[in-house]
Order: sequence, then C-alpha cells, then structure tokens
Amino acid sequence: MLGPLTPQQFLRRHWQKKPLLIRGALPGFVSPLSADELAGLACEPEVESRLVMGKLGKRWSLEHGPFEEKRLARLPKKDWTLLVQDVDKWVPEVASLLAPLRWLPDWRIDDIMISFAAPGGSVGPHLDQYDVFLLQAQGRRRWQLAEQFDPALLPGVDLKILKTFRPEQEHVCSPGDVLYLPPSVAHYGLALDACMTFSIGFRAPDQRELVGALAEELMGRASEQRFRDPGRELTTQPSRIAESELGALRALVRSGLELSDGELDRFLGRYLTRPKLQLEVEGDPALARGVKPRLGRGQWLRRRGRWLLVPRRRELWLFTDGRELQLEPRQLAWLEPLADGAAFDAAALRRYPSALPLLQQLLGSGALEWHDSPAPTAPAASSEPRRRAKKR
Repeated sequence: MLGPLTPQQFLRRHWQKKPLLIRGALPGFVSPLSADELAGLACEPEVESRLVMGKLGKRWSLEHGPFEEKRLARLPKKDWTLLVQDVDKWVPEVASLLAPLRWLPDWRIDDIMISFAAPGGSVGPHLDQYDVFLLQAQGRRRWQLAEQFDPALLPGVDLKILKTFRPEQEHVCSPGDVLYLPPSVAHYGLALDACMTFSIGFRAPDQRELVGALAEELMGRASEQRFRDPGRELTTQPSRIAESELGALRALVRSGLELSDGELDRFLGRYLTRPKLQLEVEGDPALARGVKPRLGRGQWLRRRGRWLLVPRRRELWLFTDGRELQLEPRQLAWLEPLADGAAFDAAALRRYPSALPLLQQLLGSGALEWHDSPAPTAPAASSEPRRRAKKR
C-alpha cells in the first residue's frame, strides 16, 4: 500500500508530518463491495451511516441512517454522498485491507469507512484530527489539500465544513491510488464521476475523552466518605475557610483520584478495546461447549473484536472489548499469536492443552468465534467481521 516506500521510511518521512499520494498503491484494485451492497448496509439498523447532500455555494444537508430503500432509490443523479462506518466489521474482504497495515498497532486502527458519491458528491472542505489513508476504489475523486487555512466553520450546518478554503495542492485519484493525510490537514474531495472511496481511519483519543471516561470509573468506585471536623473551635471570621479545612478537603478529593500505574494501565486497556455501542457483542456460553471435539473435527478459532495484551514481569493482562483478564505470563506463548490474528486449531491445543479453560471463557464472552473453512496460514486483519453485506 505504500508503493516504493518501506514502512520505516513512511513513518520517518510522512506519519503525522505531511501528506503522501501513492499512485497505483494497489494496482488493479477492484472494490469487494458494490454500491448496491453498500446501500444495503446503510439500511441496517445496527450499521452507522450518513447521507450528505449539497455542494460549495449551495445548501448542505445531513441525514443519519438507517435508511429506507425507497429513500436511497429516489436520490438525484448528482451532488450526494453516502457514508457507511465500520464496514470492516461486516465484510471480510474489506477487513483484509487492514492486514498490510499491521506494522501499526491494532489499538491505533479505528475502522474502514466507505463512501459512495454521485458525480459532484462531497462532504465539503474539512479536517480530521486523526490519520487517514484514502483508497480510491471506484471512479475518480479530486482531492484539494491545504496545510494553512482559516479554521472558521460554515454556520448553520450540522457538518463541520470550513467557511473558506484555498487549496495548496490538487490530486485526481483513480482506482488503486492511495492518499495519506496526517491530522489537521484540510481536504476537500469531489467526485468527478460515480466513485467509491475507502477511508482507513486511526484512533487518537483526546485528553477530554480519556479524562471523561476515567472520571466515570472513579465515580463508580468513590466512597461516601464525608468531610468531618470533630474538635472544631469557634471561628471569628465566618466568611473564610481555614487552611486546615482546605487541607482536609484536598485530601478527600485526592484520595478519590489516587491511581497506581497498574490501575491506570488497566483502565486504558479497557478503554482502548471498548467497542462502539452498535458493535457490542453479547456472549453465548453455549459456544464454549465441546471445544476439544470441534477442534478435532477440523474447526478452528480466531479472535473477534478488539484485543490488547499488556505483559508485565509477573503478570499478563488481556483486554477484549472493554473486559480485562489477569493471566499467567506463560500463557503469552499461545495468546500472542491468537491476538495477532492467527488461527487456533487442534494442533495448537495439543501443544498448549492448558489453554482450554481460557478458550472456553473467551468463546463464552464473544471474544473468539468458530470457523469451518481451512485455517489460514497468515495472520488476519485486526478485527474479525461478522457478516456479508446485503444487496439492495
């Protein structure tokens, strides 16, 4: 996907530094998903989708899915874009596009969003606060970029569209081309004909998100301990607070905020693997039955959802979809390949028979899933999709 650059060269020269256009990054690329199949996903209630209509100098509008088929069938011939999030979670062939990017850690990868645009379709000039690879899958899209710009937004619109935009670069992307954009580079994509673009986006939690999520956890564990002042003396200055009282209140607050490095790391592990609400999976304990016989019949297991391993000298933490497990470090030998996307089959169980109880637990929680097809020889992408897209 990087053309002549190695991952090391790309990270050194471009990652979070400057844009890069890679012509023919995936030569002969054909989208594994048709426009009709993408529209079918946008009609599903558990799939996040949006419809943007309008163009520069005209009125913009935003609609959120799920959509009725008849709504999509009535769309005009130009000036609209349909966007569907997390397509990699639903379509295996789309998820496989993440495999060439596994030189970046899984926790940094967010999702693959796919947009289909009629001629003239766009979401307006805007900027993202995260890195993105834009793979042109069908048709042509013109991209205009600016690294220096006025951040003021267009008023009265539900979209974060820049009020003024003066491009500094311009590229027309064809199928197989990839455009990398670091955070905070303004960009404006316009469909020159009916086109489909895959946006591989990366997670970059901001301080507000992290502190807000941590505050929720701290509130859940805070006690009802109250300020107390036995032995109080008379005050002659009722409008003041004594230094001793301030000290006691400071100590009360700080005791509720105290976290060891280990506790904070565990919070981060849970937070970074937490799935989006519509992608949460309910565990099914029935799936954990008969693991050994099913492996013996040729079935195999693979990770599902978000996983994160945090090894320590005397302990090992496994986080899956916001849950945590403390394990023995020796289990890393078979867990790490599984976390990296490798299959766990009968041969793996013969080598690591002590893995059986944990496999059953992970199956019951929805962190593993069964496969019947021949086991792959190479690791898969970072998240396992759950179903094929429906056609309209």
